[in-house]
Amino acid sequence: MTEPVNPTVAGIGTSIVRTLVPLIVGALIGAAAKVGLDLDDGAIASAVTVIVTTGYYALVRVLETRIGPAWGWLLGVAKPPQYETPPYGD
Repeated sequence: MTEPVNPTVAGIGTSIVRTLVPLIVGALIGAAAKVGLDLDDGAIASAVTVIVTTGYYALVRVLETRIGPAWGWLLGVAKPPQYETPPYGD
């Protein structure tokens, strides 16, 4: 007999992928933006990465919410994580 899939665990995996993909995109765009510029490697690159990552994530979430869920692929998985509320009582 197989164990039922825990939806919280499945949702956590989805949320991890959807967090890592924007971080990777932000780091790559941040590195590309730094090419040819004489910037302090640590501080400026980190700031650019955070700004780009946040903007990327926000843009994709807006597209996913307002236009269609297929835009979620830009976060690695085309569906927001789903978490079931565990039943309390009984």
